[in-house]
Amino acid sequence: MPVYLSGEEFTPYSNKVALITESNRGIGFETARQLGRQGVAVIVTERTSKKAADTALKLQEEGIQAPGVTLYIT
Repeated sequence: MPVYLSGEEFTPYSNKVALITESNRGIGFETARQLGRQGVAVIVTERTSKKAADTALKLQEEGIQAPGVTLYIT
């Protein structure tokens, strides 16, 4: 539930950032979606730039600001 301070909406997660790996489907995608809906700044990552961009676009269509980043973790 949002709290209003000085006329601005403040949510408990509004100054948090989450880096979600393998976020194009399944648990990763839903985690990014739910955190984004709660006001967390989400960064979605994938092994390919196309998957990262596609995932970011899906979330942005739902009103969630989520840049897509190519990231390969070994």
